[in-house]
Amino acid sequence: MLVGAPAMSMATLRMPRRTALMLALAVFAAGHAAAALSSSFSLLLGARFVTALAVGAFWAVGAPVATEAAGPRARARAMGVMIGGLTLANVIGVPLGTAFGEALGWRGPFWILAGLAVVALPVTARQVPADGERGQLSVRAEIAALRQVRVWVVFLATALFQAGLIALYSYVSPLSTSLGLRGPALTGLVLTLASIAPLTALAVVRGRARSRPGPVRSREPEPTDR
Repeated sequence: MLVGAPAMSMATLRMPRRTALMLALAVFAAGHAAAALSSSFSLLLGARFVTALAVGAFWAVGAPVATEAAGPRARARAMGVMIGGLTLANVIGVPLGTAFGEALGWRGPFWILAGLAVVALPVTARQVPADGERGQLSVRAEIAALRQVRVWVVFLATALFQAGLIALYSYVSPLSTSLGLRGPALTGLVLTLASIAPLTALAVVRGRARSRPGPVRSREPEPTDR
């Protein structure tokens, strides 16, 4: 996603946003179906790579769609709701995926995700308004934005957070098994707690950052006519 989102943002720059979102969902569904049907690790890895590109494209297009639909005063809230969906997927989706994998086999969660993407296609077609061609945008302007240092700071922070979260999930299941916590229910419970812990820490840090008083800017008196 870290590589796919910027790349797909430029690739779909002049494409209508509703078309781009539906195309991303279709590739997402096809990638998960290919993963479920794969017979080797190389095919599975390739399907996951294509799926990651589709997720990057969806986020690259979905974020501006959400903020523009909310209006100027609620853009931050709309982005928070969208990111909250990703947070909810980490807290609920990972344990559910583990449980479904234990009950249906490792192919089961891939089929479920493919089916959910297919269901989301008509919803996206109905709810996202058509915006026509976006010919006024240019790839050069998008690349010029990468010259800003704060963009790279946010990019690095996001990369570190996602890498740490994925690394955490890689060790939770083996550790829970080695401690004797076997079975889908116990493994799902441990994964849920492991998901809630870092997100709770982020909420505390964000709350403290909001509560810190910012600099008070003095306002010069406006000149009056005499």
